[in-house]
Amino acid sequence: MTGAGYAYCEAGTGGRIDDIDDVLAALERLRGAVPDTRAEVGRVLGDADVTVAELVWSATIAQRRLRVVDRMWARWADGKVVAEWHEVGVPALIALLAGRDPAGCGVTSAAPGGSE
Repeated sequence: MTGAGYAYCEAGTGGRIDDIDDVLAALERLRGAVPDTRAEVGRVLGDADVTVAELVWSATIAQRRLRVVDRMWARWADGKVVAEWHEVGVPALIALLAGRDPAGCGVTSAAPGGSE
């Protein structure tokens, strides 16, 4: 599923997670805080070792429906994802809106423009 050196990065927040198990744990924590959180995959475009996917995230927070359109870029090597970048830091955003500490979603702060 993921290759060596995998990183999940949020362009909007500068945050990142460097291990797929930590990404999956962060998504589980998000679902625990906001159980109806969903991500639908729209169009996916690919060229060489890069794909771009449109994601539509939705959740109900404080009895209001939230819908956020995100784009994810992924870099592939040997059929595995080695890095992904999201325009919107959806786990951190939903955590904030749900009144939770965004650090609890597992995304650590990182300076934008890093090597990934």
